[in-house]
Amino acid sequence: MALLGSGVVALGHVLIDCVGRVSGEVLNILDHLSSPAHVDAALMEKITEALDANAQEPPLSRRAGGGAAVTAKACSSQGLPAVLLGCVGRDAGARFLLKELDLPGVELRFFESDKPTGRFCCFDTPKGRKIVASPQAARDIRRYSIPEDCLKQGWVLHIDGLLIDEPEWLRGIAERAKAAGMAVSMDVSTSFNAAKSMAELLAFARQYCDLVFANEEEWERLIHGVELEHSAARSCVWVIKKAERGASALKNGEWTHKVAVEKLRISDDIGAGDAFAAGFLATWLAGEAIAFCLARGNESAALLLSQRRLKEMEAL
Repeated sequence: MALLGSGVVALGHVLIDCVGRVSGEVLNILDHLSSPAHVDAALMEKITEALDANAQEPPLSRRAGGGAAVTAKACSSQGLPAVLLGCVGRDAGARFLLKELDLPGVELRFFESDKPTGRFCCFDTPKGRKIVASPQAARDIRRYSIPEDCLKQGWVLHIDGLLIDEPEWLRGIAERAKAAGMAVSMDVSTSFNAAKSMAELLAFARQYCDLVFANEEEWERLIHGVELEHSAARSCVWVIKKAERGASALKNGEWTHKVAVEKLRISDDIGAGDAFAAGFLATWLAGEAIAFCLARGNESAALLLSQRRLKEMEAL
């Protein structure tokens, strides 16, 4: 049975994504950094200034990023209402995000921080790909209580798994959401997070989650050292994203698989998994079977990648 008046409340890091091939002074700055690298605000500002001073060819893609933001954007394309909860700075970066995320059906509920708006960079260089992140204000979401009017009966609270590093704060939000009649879903977010916070993620999933999204690497890291199929996986649906090969879901000990109809491979696939989650959630909220949810998730991810590929072709 379809749930009327439903939507998604996406909670997590909200960032500016900067993606593309770089040259010039930026390469000199990146040369000594490992990948992925977390850098302070001063170094990220230096990178940003170098990017602005030296035009890159083809132009870099700058857009709203972070799992919660990409999910909310994809919800808009699905016609599914969304509330985006995040934290930004009092700066030009915040104004950029407000403009980028001014989308039909998306309500922005941004808290403010004295720190700069967070950034995530994925650069192609002659020596390979470099990932550089500076979350800054995005991390300060953990300082705030979620407003009561954001806890909506029949909606899904979709959580960025990186927030598990403040488990007591996150548990409090999940308990309030459950009490308000919401479902809870979580995206594991990164393989590093899966390895570092395995116990916390599994405990949270077991206690609060109706759905958990993970890619194959994250799933493999989580099942090491624990019989997941006989513990946390029994209490919720685990959705495993497999990129161009489609996706699978584990529910009540049984697997459902759905291959991707359109197999797209492009260099900039950042956020495709979050777009998948939006498509899956839209169908799940409508009361459809897991197989249909997986298919809709695959379609939503393919839509994002198709739009990116079109932009790449237009830039040539």
